[in-house]
Amino acid sequence: MTEIINLCLIPQGEACFFVLEGLLCYLDETQVEALFSAMAQHAGPLSEIVLDYVHAEVLHTGKCHHP
Repeated sequence: MTEIINLCLIPQGEACFFVLEGLLCYLDETQVEALFSAMAQHAGPLSEIVLDYVHAEVLHTGKCHHP
């Protein structure tokens, strides 16, 4: 993952805006950890991340319960 982030042409330590919408559901736990680790090593202190996720209950049961 670090190699991919380095190809983005953003200097290390610069503030970055990462958009992970529709991505994380295709990665396993190890890949997600590697991605977040690579982003943490590359991005500057003012960086932000936008993402979406599906709760595991929905994946396992197909049902979503709202409070």
